[in-house]
Amino acid sequence: MTPKSYKVRFIEPGIMSYQDKEMGVVLVSKEALDRMGPSFRNCPVIFVPEHHNDQDKDSAFNFDDIGSNPAAGIVTTIPAWGDDGWQWVEMSVWDESAQEAIEKGFSVSCAYEPEEDPTGGIWHELEYDREVVDGKYMHMAIVPRPRYEGSRILANSKGGPDNMGLFGIKPKENKNAA
Repeated sequence: MTPKSYKVRFIEPGIMSYQDKEMGVVLVSKEALDRMGPSFRNCPVIFVPEHHNDQDKDSAFNFDDIGSNPAAGIVTTIPAWGDDGWQWVEMSVWDESAQEAIEKGFSVSCAYEPEEDPTGGIWHELEYDREVVDGKYMHMAIVPRPRYEGSRILANSKGGPDNMGLFGIKPKENKNAA
């Protein structure tokens, strides 16, 4: 399978509810995301075809036993801020099932191991229970339903015209070709 390159909008600063995990409401600042950013390069991309479960982030990809859970791809860049206020990153995906899921509209969910300040506070008149102050990324997951609802995967034009199918764009035929 030929790897395909994708550009991914995956996280934005602000407050996030982790009440489903019994962790309350968490503030993730731009500064914390900046500190965490360099740890994302070369992290595995995993494919989660069903609902993302409560699997421990540390064991979602086991580098000691690659054969038991092979990566579908790899994060290839350090995250950068887009004009839209989101962090963007690039990834290369070689797993055919994961590529097909992306074409069907799957998105992404990042996993990280946070360092937190448990004191909580108020941000834009909203109370939060704890704040992420730093952390280390563990993996990027291709999932049917991301926690960050605005997450998006875009085909990277460097991959050629076949990648543009994600947008419903087909290469034009050259009617003048012999």
